[in-house]
Amino acid sequence: MRRSITVLFVLGCAMLLCTASASAQLLIEDFNYTSGTALTANGWSAHSGAGTLPEMVTATGLSYTGYASSNIGNAATLDSTGQDVNKTWASYPNGITSGNIYYSFLVNLTTAKSAGDYFFHFFKNSTTFGGRVFAKKASNGNICFGVSKASTNIVYTDSIYSLNTTYLIALKYSIIAGTTNDTVALWVNPAIGSTEPAPTLLESTADRTGADLDTIYGIAIRQGTAANAPKGTVDGIRVGTTWATSVGGTLLPQIALSQTNYNFGSLNVGTSLVDSITIQNNNAYGTLSISSITSSKSVFTVSAASATISPSSSQKIAVTYLPTAVAMDSAYIILTSNDPTSPDTIRVFGAGVQAGFSASQTSITYGKVFKDSTVI
Repeated sequence: MRRSITVLFVLGCAMLLCTASASAQLLIEDFNYTSGTALTANGWSAHSGAGTLPEMVTATGLSYTGYASSNIGNAATLDSTGQDVNKTWASYPNGITSGNIYYSFLVNLTTAKSAGDYFFHFFKNSTTFGGRVFAKKASNGNICFGVSKASTNIVYTDSIYSLNTTYLIALKYSIIAGTTNDTVALWVNPAIGSTEPAPTLLESTADRTGADLDTIYGIAIRQGTAANAPKGTVDGIRVGTTWATSVGGTLLPQIALSQTNYNFGSLNVGTSLVDSITIQNNNAYGTLSISSITSSKSVFTVSAASATISPSSSQKIAVTYLPTAVAMDSAYIILTSNDPTSPDTIRVFGAGVQAGFSASQTSITYGKVFKDSTVI
C-alpha cells in the first residue's frame, strides 16, 4: 500500500507572479560554465581590450541569504588591465527604450584603489554605457561604492564596506522622455522581502544633466586600469524591468507543503508501511539543494539523506513507518535546503497496535469421531 505526500517547492516570486511578470525578466547569469574557461567562450562578447586579460569562470560562487541567484553555478573573476565584456538580451531595434530597468548582482572585492573606477554598467554599444557602479578604497582601509549615470560626476557611499565580503548591489536606470534627464539609483544590500526600498544613493544633480541612454541592450563587466580598478568576483546577475525580477521583490515562501500533518493510521507492531514524498523544484533557474532529510523519531525513516533537484524537476523520497511497540507515534520529517524558509517540516503520525485476535494453540487433533457426532 502506497500513498503520496507532495512537497511543492515554489519559485521565489510565486507562480502567479512569474506568469504576470515573465516578460519583465530580461537576463539571469549564474555562470553555470566550466571553471577556468573565459566568459567569451560562454555567451559573452568582448567590446574593449580584447586579447588582454580575460574574465574567467571561477569555481567559487557567491552566496547571499534570500537572493534568488545566491550560490548557483560558479562566478566570474574581476581583474584589472583586462578586456571588457558584455552580455545582451536583445539586438537593434528591440532594446529597452523607456521606463525603469534594473540590474542586481553579487560582488566580493579583494582589492580596491584610492582613485576608484567603475566595474559594472548597462550597455548600448561598445562606446555607449550608463548606470555605472564604482568602487574605491577609503582612507580607513574600507571600500566605498559609487554610482553615476554618465560617469562624469560620481556619488560615493560612506566608507563602511569591507574587502573580502560579499555584497548585493542593485541599480535602477530610469529612461525619462526628453534629453539629459534620466536618473539612476543604487542600493547596497537592499532588504529582500519588501517592495522597492529607498535607495542608498542617487545620481548627483550635475550627473543628471549628462548624456542619457536612449536604448539599453545588455550589461557589461569592466576591467579598468591597474592604478584605479578593483579586483574580485562577480556573480548572480539578474536584469528586469521590475524590482521583483531583479532583486526579488516581496519574497514569498519558496516551499509550499500540500499538507503539514500526515497520518499513517494504525499498523500492527513489527509491520511497516511505506509512503512517498514528491519534492518538486518549480524554480526555472536555480538548483534546489537539500542538504539533509531527517526524521525526529526512529520509527519513521526516510530513504535518502539529501537530494539535489534540477530546475523544474522533481524527486520522490520514501518514508517508512515501522512501529515497535503499542503506542501513539509522532515525529517530524525535516528538510534543510538552500530555500530561504529552510528548514521545513512535515509532521507524521501513526499508531502501533497488536493483532485483533489470538489463539491458545495453533492446531487441534480430534481423533476418530463417529458420523453425525459432535466433539467439543
